[in-house]
Amino acid sequence: MRPSLPLLALPTALLAGCSGDPTLGHRAAWLQQALVDENLYWMNRDPALLADKYARMARDPYDFMRGTAGVFLLDLARPGTERTATAFLGSRDAAEVLLVGDPHPENIGTTRVQGTSRITLEVVDLDGAAYGPWILDLRRAAVGIGVLSTSLGACGDVCQEQAVVALARGYLEGLEDPEGVDPQAEDTGPMPKRRVEEATEEGLERKRLEQSTVLHEDGSRSFLFDEALSPEGAGVLPLDEADAAQLERLLERYAELPQAPAGMRVLDTGRRYGTGVASLPAPRYVVLYDRGDEGPDDDGMFELREIRDPPELPFLVNPTPGLWEDNGDRLVSASEEVWSRTLADPRYAGPCDGELCFRAATWSSWYQEIDHIKAWEEWSVGDSTAFAGMALCMGRVVGRAHGQGRTLQGEPTGEVVLLDIELGGGVEALQDELWSHYQADLAQQEVDYALFLELLASEGPLLGVQDLSELTL
Repeated sequence: MRPSLPLLALPTALLAGCSGDPTLGHRAAWLQQALVDENLYWMNRDPALLADKYARMARDPYDFMRGTAGVFLLDLARPGTERTATAFLGSRDAAEVLLVGDPHPENIGTTRVQGTSRITLEVVDLDGAAYGPWILDLRRAAVGIGVLSTSLGACGDVCQEQAVVALARGYLEGLEDPEGVDPQAEDTGPMPKRRVEEATEEGLERKRLEQSTVLHEDGSRSFLFDEALSPEGAGVLPLDEADAAQLERLLERYAELPQAPAGMRVLDTGRRYGTGVASLPAPRYVVLYDRGDEGPDDDGMFELREIRDPPELPFLVNPTPGLWEDNGDRLVSASEEVWSRTLADPRYAGPCDGELCFRAATWSSWYQEIDHIKAWEEWSVGDSTAFAGMALCMGRVVGRAHGQGRTLQGEPTGEVVLLDIELGGGVEALQDELWSHYQADLAQQEVDYALFLELLASEGPLLGVQDLSELTL
């Protein structure tokens, strides 16, 4: 288990004149401060895990994008950024839509219709769910597709524009027909279909359960713990005393909720490291359970991971305090509104340990997210048009999520957004604006990723923040 390290000192140099360009130096200074501020909580909790998060973000441009959703939104709210104003958001309701928060490709995942082998796609990570302008979700989805596609030389400007146009078209289709989202539709391309096929095959085999646990001769089952974390900081380890105490409190609260398995008996527990990007430093527990039946057929697993406040959204008058009881209530309420089925994940809940809230979610092969490394491997040999199919599918999923909800004032979101798009110039205006914003947003992502790598090299693994454990008095 990693030791928890002490508090921090303040950031060091702000890199004026980075790379010999004052403009880039100013941008690097802003980026450094934005990242330090956003991750101050994790710096105080566990600097070693925060350093792992930054190292993961440096691995490739997609992981950097995943770790900077808050920076992306903060940048959009800054005066003077070189981005054109939107033609939409002509009403207050259009700026107060329940957003899924961060709908990049890896946050679109498979869920199982209970009692069947039928799979649906949902935005499975709702950590950033909050009320805000509907177009922010669409812009973030476009950036995610762009960072994924530009990493492959096969997807040039024409390919990217086709994907952005398809994203906007799919979004409108999802708004107009929330029931019509089919992840295996002919026009969605190979990636959604492969994930559905993989989730179905591995779900029927209970692959994740069998790979993560051992079934003993006496019929009991326990986790297969790693001897140590991998060089990348990944693995599942036994709980230390503090983690065990916290998980015990969480399970007491979870057992009182309707999402807990009926007759749940906890068989084993562990802490999972090295998963996610933005949430990589968050405590993440895994629970192995059964329902008390004879044999292993009722064995299952779920995961509990700490959740933090969503990023502050630009252009929004903050809603009345007390809209949600806590972050757990925020996530569960969001899932009930934006998912196509309330029980898309029957274990989804938000138990809290004091002010620290955790997301409970099924840990099973039926529930899988799109993996960008796997996408690169699958697409590096050919069909660049597949990005348009995936973008179309993503647009439908996000449009469906918006289309079946209600605004902060209680108006039907689908009707509000469709009217806002019509008043803003219609679908072609949306496609043109999204393409324009996409180019600016993607260019800024590329610059920021390069600056981030320079910051790590010049300022160290914590971006210039000093770990007080290293100081001597």
